[in-house]
Amino acid sequence: MPTTEARVTTERAGRYLVQLCRHAGQMGHGFPAHPGRGPHMGGERPKNIKADWSETDGTITVDGGTCVLHATPEALTLRVEAEDEERLQRIQALVTRNLTRMGRRDDLTVDWTRPGPASEPVAKVVEPVPHRGGRRALLGLVVAG
Repeated sequence: MPTTEARVTTERAGRYLVQLCRHAGQMGHGFPAHPGRGPHMGGERPKNIKADWSETDGTITVDGGTCVLHATPEALTLRVEAEDEERLQRIQALVTRNLTRMGRRDDLTVDWTRPGPASEPVAKVVEPVPHRGGRRALLGLVVAG
């Protein structure tokens, strides 16, 4: 099962956990989360959304995947697992978009990594490589997958 994790540094982790889970729960009950706004997750509004939470822990289940949230005094940690890579990326995009919107005053950023011995970023910049003739070429952005 594809999995990614993120750690969002904030002193208001519990507040954002509750706000994000409450928002997801309202979407799951048919409430219009954003009347008149564009589609969610790069397509239709997600179906089968369920959210359960406390002040420090939460779970959002949506369309073949799950986001597990945990709040500490220093950060909000997120872990997304999904049936396939496409669903994983859609859930990541949904969580990232909503969390950064909710935390715009605190300038929240969400950087996803793959779990493992040395977590690798989902997207990373590759170092310049030597080119024939002694020049160096920058390869750019590589998406791990």
